[in-house]
Amino acid sequence: MKKLNLAILLLLTVLAVFACSRHEEEMSTESTKTSRLKRNDLNSNRIYANTTVDSISRNLFMYGVKSYSLDNNNKVIFQTYGDFKVNEHTGNISNYQFTLNGDSLRLNTSYLLFVNTDSQLKLQTPYGTSTIDNNFDFSTINLETMLLLSVYGEIFSKQNDRDTYANHSARMMAGGCPWWDTYYVSGWGYTPDAAWSDYKYSLSHGIGLPSGGHCTAIGKPHLQENEFNIGIVKYSWYQVNGAFCCP
Repeated sequence: MKKLNLAILLLLTVLAVFACSRHEEEMSTESTKTSRLKRNDLNSNRIYANTTVDSISRNLFMYGVKSYSLDNNNKVIFQTYGDFKVNEHTGNISNYQFTLNGDSLRLNTSYLLFVNTDSQLKLQTPYGTSTIDNNFDFSTINLETMLLLSVYGEIFSKQNDRDTYANHSARMMAGGCPWWDTYYVSGWGYTPDAAWSDYKYSLSHGIGLPSGGHCTAIGKPHLQENEFNIGIVKYSWYQVNGAFCCP
């Protein structure tokens, strides 16, 4: 009887060790497969299903967002306070379908931002696939690409100026301008100088502001850095966003 009990105990021990080893191997494989992009700020940037993220950056406030969440199907759901008016583009971001999968983010069915096997950030559009690097021309991006890059940066990049909508709204209302009279001019670039240059060009040509309107700047334009770590490689792109009241 003692030998039988000992044999059973030994068998259970072997099975437990095997199960544990297999579980750790599966977890390691899944982690490698789904995440090569290292988030810079786990507390601010990690998003879980059915959890609302209400501390967000100015990038999303610019697009009328109050908060966002992830549903059980990996869809990014936006709670908005109103429509956006950015660089002559108008709409409501909640009408766009974003799907998060590991290190990739899809917008509707035609736009995809993902990390490839060489740890490069790739943009796939109906017009082809590009690498987001110093050769990428940010001045040519359309609305869908702007939205995709902005949401991707919100989830994965290091941004130190996140805030709640209540605080953002109080600052905007202190300037005496309701959201429906607020317009944004946004300049993009791989470097701060390039983003400022794009912003100044748009501003000098009236891009993003209603023609014939009497617009007043709300505060100073804001330089936003979107900083990423993919593996051991760190890189950034930049935006300059300016708010204007045009009653």
